[in-house]
Amino acid sequence: MKEQWTGERLETFITNESMLEHLHRYAVAMEFTKGKKVLDIACGEGYGVHLLAKNASHVTGIDIDEPTIKAANNKYTAPNIIFKIGSVVNIPADDKSFEVITCFETIEHINEHQQLLSELKRVLATDGILFISTPEKLNYSDISGYNNPFHQKELYGDEFKNLLTQYFVNTSFFGQISFIGSLLINEQATALKNIYTGNYEHIEPSSYFPTMYWFGIASNNTLPSLNSSIFHTTQTIERITDEQTKAVHKTVTYRTGNFILSPFKFIYSLLKK
Repeated sequence: MKEQWTGERLETFITNESMLEHLHRYAVAMEFTKGKKVLDIACGEGYGVHLLAKNASHVTGIDIDEPTIKAANNKYTAPNIIFKIGSVVNIPADDKSFEVITCFETIEHINEHQQLLSELKRVLATDGILFISTPEKLNYSDISGYNNPFHQKELYGDEFKNLLTQYFVNTSFFGQISFIGSLLINEQATALKNIYTGNYEHIEPSSYFPTMYWFGIASNNTLPSLNSSIFHTTQTIERITDEQTKAVHKTVTYRTGNFILSPFKFIYSLLKK
């Protein structure tokens, strides 16, 4: 998969902010999967399924991309793991099949949000728990000016929250941001009061938490108590930045653009002499 990487799915040779953010979400979900039947929907290359299977009794990974699922089947083999080809809006599973569902960075890739939530609710057990995340459009796209070519319909925080509350009786939400690590803050938290921002020239208290992603928990049963949390890495910022640059250079999009521009670069080098 490494040679054909498009930049759409996170894979285990990537070391960047996305790695931290995704691993943090799985770390939280793993706390509630012991002995449970779990679904990782839009599982990608399968590392999340592999992690969840360490605690769960059984994990099903579903993704719409057939080559991705074939690769996952070859890479992650365990008696309590199964991978299937399937769509998030037509999940190949019986009603109330799973006690825990993880759906990370998926909803923004499609337009059919209502259908996705309806399917997730259908296959989730009556007392099951859904862990779901999506970018906060304001900070991820509007303010940054970034346009992710793989996203079809991003959501603002209020839109995401309203969507989940349409389908589940109980919901809880956390804002997520990464630094050289990842931070999940419960929006109702009172313990984390001191937030600061600044640089070499100026430091000041900040009342603004620049949420980059929303992490939601939903259930028709009583929600588990979950505190704010931090996921940190032992790697340095230089290593992460270097790995991120290398990853971009390996994407099909970058290599295609570089090939197209190569004649112009050659002409420019001649003119400089």
